[in-house]
Amino acid sequence: MSSAPEPSDAERSIDEVDVLIERYLTGTLTSDDAEILLKRLEADPDLGKNILDQFYIDAMLKSSCGSRTRVFDDLSRSGRSGEGAFERVSKRVGRFKRSARAISAACFAIVVGAIVLSTGAARFWPRGDRSREAAQSVSLVEPTTASVAVLARSVDATWSDPSRSYDVGSPLNPGGLRLKSGLVEIEFYSGARVVLEGPGELELRSSLEAYCKSGRLSAETPPSARGFRIGTPNGAVVDLGTEFGLDVTGAGSEVHVFKGEVELHADSTPKRSLKEGEAAAIGKKTSVRVFSANPTAFNTPAMIRSKSAAALKRQFEAWRSASARWNSDPSLLARFDIEGLAPGDRTLLNRAEGSPIGPATIVGCGRVDGRWPGKGALEFRGVGDRVRLEVPCEISSFTFAAWVRVNGLDRRFNSLFMSDDFKPGATHWQILHDGRIRLGVAGRNGSVSVDYDSPVVFTPERLGRWVHLAVVFDSDKRQVIHYVDGRTVGSRPVRNVFPLRVGSAEIGNWSSAARVDRSPIRHYSGRIDEFSFYRRALEEAEIGAISGLEANSDDS
Repeated sequence: MSSAPEPSDAERSIDEVDVLIERYLTGTLTSDDAEILLKRLEADPDLGKNILDQFYIDAMLKSSCGSRTRVFDDLSRSGRSGEGAFERVSKRVGRFKRSARAISAACFAIVVGAIVLSTGAARFWPRGDRSREAAQSVSLVEPTTASVAVLARSVDATWSDPSRSYDVGSPLNPGGLRLKSGLVEIEFYSGARVVLEGPGELELRSSLEAYCKSGRLSAETPPSARGFRIGTPNGAVVDLGTEFGLDVTGAGSEVHVFKGEVELHADSTPKRSLKEGEAAAIGKKTSVRVFSANPTAFNTPAMIRSKSAAALKRQFEAWRSASARWNSDPSLLARFDIEGLAPGDRTLLNRAEGSPIGPATIVGCGRVDGRWPGKGALEFRGVGDRVRLEVPCEISSFTFAAWVRVNGLDRRFNSLFMSDDFKPGATHWQILHDGRIRLGVAGRNGSVSVDYDSPVVFTPERLGRWVHLAVVFDSDKRQVIHYVDGRTVGSRPVRNVFPLRVGSAEIGNWSSAARVDRSPIRHYSGRIDEFSFYRRALEEAEIGAISGLEANSDDS
């Protein structure tokens, strides 16, 4: 059997630039390296966008840790100028969007100037202060959020609007929540906790205020949330550090104080205080009626925690029952469920029955809890953490699927499942630093390599939560389809169809088998508690079925 063609000169050039960029970021770039990098950039101006992306990520990470970027520090200490690079590069950025032209050229000039200056090759650039001014003019865009609370727990929750659902761990923005049935616990950023029973309508207004239009709820507020306020059609309850229940119906509102004290701001009477053991009924046109509180009529946060634990146990058992059916699918090549691992085990069993793929090998990463208490998962932290396997067969269509909990997008490329090399027919599945999912397929028989990207999936609000990812390569329909939590988020036409060969591969990391020197760092940061690989294109209903079980509501 003939060997696969070697990588092209262009592919080698891109790989070399990636290595040089990593060397700069780790402080190991030499003067000779800097000369090579500048020559590569002059030969191919498009590589400028790659290096700009890398420095942008590095700057964001260091800025989030309270330090200035190394690029700006280098320039400030040197007092040298990158204006020569600016003049050359500004002529090459016309292909970028007009609104970003000036900022891209300035950033690129700073980057190139910093590389040269930090490696003792300052002779390339004249002295001056313009680079410092440019550095000060470039601001890092920080992500923001309008959310005021998070959905902490959910027990058999059904929402009134079928088009809107909320996963456990979802940040909640100001606005209305309409719960048809079940229970949910909402944790406000102030520290207040509210358990809402369905049917009920609750409007979130801020981290210290909500409005209950109808339904029954209970609330716990620590000292940090003193002054937390819940309005009703008949008045408002202002908490003074307590536990209370609220029942809002068409006839009026009832407030039950279980512990501490609240202030009752009724529309029909002056403000008054209610203490532990007291309750008050507020009608539309009548005075306030006081009576004894009834704590047993409400679901408290402690009660929903108990019910949530029981619900999670049921979900775990349902997943185990479904696993036997999934394992017997004749198209299943690999399924690693991360179950049954003893301390120190380095072998990961492939549950797919009759598959040519054997067990995988765990390197570095250790077992932790997954979506449910007691469910196994692997945690990927360092650059050495990975799972290695061999895929000996060729395929034409395939489906990759995994349950992941992403802690952060630390690298420009964050590996999910990647062939060791990128020889013809190889595949790379990874998360980009901006939150998009990418399936890369190496070209074959003279065709070019193609990247099939999804829209942005991982926004800051999605980090730290369990998410089901799947990508389908359908050679018959000539489509690549990306799925998130069982729903289609994007599709791309397949440009070339030919047999694909994964070969030696890694889950959660990547090290090119062809390298003998340093490798670009593309490790995944987070947890994976299930990975599946099919030799066919799964339909949307099948993707929905394997992702249909809720994730763990008690994220550890």
